[in-house]
Amino acid sequence: MAFNTRNNGNAACPATSCVINNQQTNGIQLASTNPPAPFGQIDYYALKDGTYETWTDTTGYNFNRAPVLIAGATAAKGLTAFLTSNYTNSTTTFSSVSGLSFSVAANTNYKVRCDLDYQTSATTADVKIQWTGPASPTAVTYDLVTEVTASTLSASVATAFSTALSEAGTPTTATNFPLTLTLTLINGANAGTIQLQAAATGAGTITIIPGSCSLRQ
Repeated sequence: MAFNTRNNGNAACPATSCVINNQQTNGIQLASTNPPAPFGQIDYYALKDGTYETWTDTTGYNFNRAPVLIAGATAAKGLTAFLTSNYTNSTTTFSSVSGLSFSVAANTNYKVRCDLDYQTSATTADVKIQWTGPASPTAVTYDLVTEVTASTLSASVATAFSTALSEAGTPTTATNFPLTLTLTLINGANAGTIQLQAAATGAGTITIIPGSCSLRQ
């Protein structure tokens, strides 16, 4: 991804790269370079939401150059995973929802949100979900919020991977309802993969229709 740029007017910066007065933008510290004349010095900025500030130097030229990150600094990272076809499960045994997984690094924090929709074929088959992930995280919390009927919401929370969450109530059949999931991971020393799994709570088939999950670091 490219970083957009702006003029800083710091004549003390050498011709290669330097720290710009230890400046930070939303906690993400980046670097500066002196491009060839006649252009002014260029600073690199990134925002935590994954977008980039757009600036120009004093000549009005809009640069789009590769930045040199200061040692130890990392830019914000965002990923979106997609369920591209219907997921179905007619059993009470969990299986992975294809495409809805993310690799996670050790000692790193993550936030996941899934905006999905589902339906069930029988009043005996609510949807249930769980997340699997690396062993021994420092902390993990995830929740499920969904509509059971047009006028009834259900919510539940887990504080460990591989903990089943399900709706409460009798679902309306053959009707699409929202299924919203969030997960916060404060990861420990083990890298790995977080994976969404789903199943039915009883006799019948649950269907999750195409949707997406977004991860923020």
